[in-house]
Amino acid sequence: MNQNEIHRRVINKLLNHRMKKKYNYDLVFYLNSIQYLSNKELNPDLHLLNEIVSVNLKSPIMMYQRDRLIVDLKECLNLFIPLVEGCSKRKINNVILKFKQPILSGTLIRKD
Repeated sequence: MNQNEIHRRVINKLLNHRMKKKYNYDLVFYLNSIQYLSNKELNPDLHLLNEIVSVNLKSPIMMYQRDRLIVDLKECLNLFIPLVEGCSKRKINNVILKFKQPILSGTLIRKD
């Protein structure tokens, strides 16, 4: 396991620990490994970056909750990434959310 993989795993653990407490353990967060490595390895000179975070949902959320979630994730990532990596020049400009929600078996979809 290389240093970048360790950094990503530590950031995921810190992110989940903080955000789960804030949102009552209803959500699970995963930092996208490809985007994280792309930001770190391919674009080391960029100061404002986009990160992709996958969110596992137990129940649907409203649009204002989604917007608040993006702001909270951006704050957390801007706090944790410099601490874990040891550099302060990288700032997350935007967080892109990818939602994953379980599909209930036996659910009927009506076509009109």
